[in-house]
Amino acid sequence: MADNEDGFGLFGSDSESDNDDAPILSTAGIDLMKAKAQSSSSAPLPPSSITNPSIHTLSLSPPPPPPVPLPPLWPTPPIHVGNIVLNQESASYGGSRSFTAQCDLHPGALLIRELPLITWPSTQIGKPLGIEAVAHIITSNKVSAFDSLHPVNLQTDVPQDEVSKIQAKYSSAISSLSSTSSLPPPTILRLLMTLICNGFESGVYGYLSIFNHSESPNCIKLQPNNNDSQPYSEVRALRPIKEGEHLTISYVNPREQTFTTRQAYFKAQHFFDISVEIESSNLTTVKKYDSLSPSGLPELEEEAISSIENTLNSFDPLLSEIVEAQKQIKQLSTSHNTLEAKTTYAEKASDLYSASIELSKTYHERLPNLTHHIIRIRLLKFLRDVSSSVLDFSEDFDSEVLKTFTKSSYDLFHLQIEYLGEYHPDLGTTCLDLAEGISLLLARDPQGLFDLKFDNLQSVVSCAKFEGKMRKMFREIKEMHETT
Repeated sequence: MADNEDGFGLFGSDSESDNDDAPILSTAGIDLMKAKAQSSSSAPLPPSSITNPSIHTLSLSPPPPPPVPLPPLWPTPPIHVGNIVLNQESASYGGSRSFTAQCDLHPGALLIRELPLITWPSTQIGKPLGIEAVAHIITSNKVSAFDSLHPVNLQTDVPQDEVSKIQAKYSSAISSLSSTSSLPPPTILRLLMTLICNGFESGVYGYLSIFNHSESPNCIKLQPNNNDSQPYSEVRALRPIKEGEHLTISYVNPREQTFTTRQAYFKAQHFFDISVEIESSNLTTVKKYDSLSPSGLPELEEEAISSIENTLNSFDPLLSEIVEAQKQIKQLSTSHNTLEAKTTYAEKASDLYSASIELSKTYHERLPNLTHHIIRIRLLKFLRDVSSSVLDFSEDFDSEVLKTFTKSSYDLFHLQIEYLGEYHPDLGTTCLDLAEGISLLLARDPQGLFDLKFDNLQSVVSCAKFEGKMRKMFREIKEMHETT
């Protein structure tokens, strides 16, 4: 885990959705898709539970007005600008700048698509952004591109005690870089502060940096294109947005971090307290999933939540290594070395799966009444994803792992639809995974599916209809977030 001061921050990749390759992709893997082809065909699709207009009915709405041109704050204009308005005197928001909606916006509306001001060399990826990243900016002749990034003025834009902390921490490195680059130390210090406030693993963006954070965001930042020649990111609406509404994203990824962790991160890296927004805006859903109440959680439950969160933090890099290995193994021809690597990582996936099952048991034993908590969402996501990896490696049908995959997807669906909203790409991913799990269990182990005791899903017909409903929800959410 990186230090709080570092530009990569606490939360890994900068794309908010589960998958960086596209807005929606099943985590179930190629093998699950192949197995699906062997099962019976899906039942007719019932009406979707999405109550707001789908992408197919959006065309019936009046066309939006022409977008308002953005001022040329950076050398390269955005690839696409939607119906957003730049406000440069927003005193209550970070950097005194914000975006608002030019008109009513529908879910999935593309608000901006932009190339980064700078990307990082392979030697920088995965490392904290610090003096080496500043040196890369200088050697790439990109210093002037950072002139309009927050903080523009270190004397007025950020707390002076925070500036002093960074200056003290990097004093020697700043002096050394100043002597080799001929840039004065204050310029290097400001570049470092811009990385702390705006840096992502995919690079630094200009206009995207103006979107402010919210604990209940109405937009989402995505990185749907991993093509090295066009590594753009974009922001889309997450729900219906009214004209004039402040447009916000979440700065944290994954979002499923405890309130204590998020609060410490934002105080250290963005210099504000998230509790102010939560209380002033009365974000009831956030309070519910953070267990924020006047009495708070009992001390033992707080300790259990913290312990489980720390364990998941240690599990995440292990799963990332396994998933990356799976990608590489699939691209290689069958050889002794490839088969050996597959065996090795299959064992790692199996061990991590067993550990995550034990962690799930710990949650239920120590927190039996905490069914709606942000860390439970994160735990369910991990169970789903590690189960997917085990299934992808497996040569044989494994009913127990598939049931874990399906059950975690089912429970996750019901939590995400409340916490994230019914148009979020992560919910779409879960819908597709749940449909795949149900389909495979119906084909290979229907009694195993019934043993999971899902509400109102105790027959082949009811399960097949629910599978169809999940696939339709997936397609609608996917189409919303792919339309320009």
